[in-house]
Amino acid sequence: MSDRNLKKYTNDEVQKELNDRKTIQEKYKRYNNFMVFMSIFISMSVLMTIMLLFDYQVLKPQDERTNDFFTEKSAIISFELATLLNCEEADLSDMEYFSEMDKRLSEKGIHMFIVTEGHVIFTSEYFDINKLNQDMKYSLDDYRENFIIEKHRIPESGYTIYFLLPKSDAMLFKNSFLIFIATIFLIATIFRSGFSHSIMKRIYQNMVSPLEKLKDATNNIRKGNLDVPLVPEYHYNRDLKETFQDFEKMREQLKENKALAVQYENNRKDLISNISHDLKTPIASIMGYVEGILDGVADTPAKRERYMQIIYKKSLDMNRLVNDLILFSKLDVNKVAFNYQLINFQTYIETLFEEYGMEMQENNIELVSRYQATEDMMLKVDAKQLRRVFNNIIGNAMKHLDKETKAVEIVVYEDLDDVVIRISDNGKGIPKDKVDFIFDRFYKGEVSRNTEVGSSGLGLSISKQIVLAHGGRIWAQSEIGKGTIIYFTISKKEENYG
Repeated sequence: MSDRNLKKYTNDEVQKELNDRKTIQEKYKRYNNFMVFMSIFISMSVLMTIMLLFDYQVLKPQDERTNDFFTEKSAIISFELATLLNCEEADLSDMEYFSEMDKRLSEKGIHMFIVTEGHVIFTSEYFDINKLNQDMKYSLDDYRENFIIEKHRIPESGYTIYFLLPKSDAMLFKNSFLIFIATIFLIATIFRSGFSHSIMKRIYQNMVSPLEKLKDATNNIRKGNLDVPLVPEYHYNRDLKETFQDFEKMREQLKENKALAVQYENNRKDLISNISHDLKTPIASIMGYVEGILDGVADTPAKRERYMQIIYKKSLDMNRLVNDLILFSKLDVNKVAFNYQLINFQTYIETLFEEYGMEMQENNIELVSRYQATEDMMLKVDAKQLRRVFNNIIGNAMKHLDKETKAVEIVVYEDLDDVVIRISDNGKGIPKDKVDFIFDRFYKGEVSRNTEVGSSGLGLSISKQIVLAHGGRIWAQSEIGKGTIIYFTISKKEENYG
């Protein structure tokens, strides 16, 4: 999906939700009334069911129970259960809380233990926890001989609480217990109704407010204003916060893409301007010498030959510039298919040392070369493109040597997961405020951008792209009057290439 379609789709959906705001509010009111009615209905149904089951359990003759079965101890248990109803989740997971409950119950002769997933995790001091765990696997009949056992499950925590009342102390006040239970359920019903209303109100608020924020954000994006961040409120739930975070990432990506588009457009304009400038100089020179030949200025064979040699040299400069431009444009959009092959890197480097040594000897340049890396190291590289990096850096060094004794040094060594190549010269150097720009396209170090040294201004920029494709980096150090050092690295790990 394109950015335009994405923005249009998001805005339309948000607008639709906002237009349905009244419908949402009406649905909320109807749903809230329904929830209140169902809460009361379910509570009363549960109450009636408990009462019927209570009658059945209490009056069973085989248990030898009487109508006076439930005493104030049962009311105490009910009170503790009612307290649990309003507990926080942290309290339900805190055994100290149940220890305090056990102390209160023990004072009334009531014992308890807690089971989760068939395993006893808490028990009164009255019982042996190991024996209880063993009995839980089979039967609690032995305990029923002496105790009335009440079993209550707390869904929020997954706990099942067993209360044990000695039979001899549990024969009073059935009616008072039923009244107490009815009161508890009435309170619970009121609480649940209010809680439901509060929750639905909050859901409603959390739905409309975020949609309004999203609407404002999409309108800003549609108008091209990408500087306004979208920040969720602290009370939003996790899903809403994640939605806002995703939207914010989209805004940042759009802003970044917009900045890149502006940068690419400026680079394109600069590229066209630089190409025009750099082609204009040799073309003008060629035209001048051709006119000289046509006008008879070159009136001797020696002059004509010299004119033709200059024309040929300028043509070579133009051809080199065009080739560099083609290569650079392909590198800039990752269209160059690198041919990585496993080679003996030491042999490869020593071959380069030998070739550059012969070339520099012909130009009265002293070459110092040292290979200080692993012997016969095998490295997967594009040998042809890597050679271009050496040619560009060493070629630049040779062109700017200005001392009586001219020297170039090439050192190869290792640093952790990289192979480092250091190429230094004793040339005229580069001003400190210009060193960081020498790897930019068309940079020549002089405002006049003259081509006397035969440079297209793309050599080091191309070298940087090739080095990056080998998982490395390139940088320079220089001092006016003393020379320049250029470092570049090659990763020994192929997965870093690209």
